[in-house]
Amino acid sequence: MGRQTSTDLGRVDDATATRLLATYAPMVRAIAGVYPRSAFDELVCVGNVAVLEAHLTYDATAGAAEATWVRRIVHWRISAEVRQMRRGHALLGDADAFDDNIAHDPEQGYLRHLVLDKLRWLTPRQSTILLARIVDGETFESIGQSLGVSTQQTHKDYQIAVQHLRKLVVDGG
Repeated sequence: MGRQTSTDLGRVDDATATRLLATYAPMVRAIAGVYPRSAFDELVCVGNVAVLEAHLTYDATAGAAEATWVRRIVHWRISAEVRQMRRGHALLGDADAFDDNIAHDPEQGYLRHLVLDKLRWLTPRQSTILLARIVDGETFESIGQSLGVSTQQTHKDYQIAVQHLRKLVVDGG
């Protein structure tokens, strides 16, 4: 699936765009807030465009709830933008300065960076559950409903994801 052009995004009427952006603003801000604060505003813009893109590309027959699809697309787009920014800073020789801005608290920033780096080792459902629970503060019940699985399965997947991350972080792999 290619990136949506501004012409494609124009197919979303103003009322729908306003509703979508208002609905997903806290989630976009939470995901953007995990990354360097110097890039926060730009990442929020990328996230807002991703919300509209996700709305246009959502397929209800695929089995995922729209909120889950939106969260995935926003996370992917913001992560891709951060990777691009890091590459640009590396070319300029100041990639370390870019990464130093991850959080106000260096220890918290390090932990966030570490966890985000390890998320790629989880299944898409596990990372979605983990982000929804930790970043968005959703209950296991609401996450399960949006994914179309039971609360118990959601909790089990969450526990497996946490154990897997713990192993990756403690054992280094």
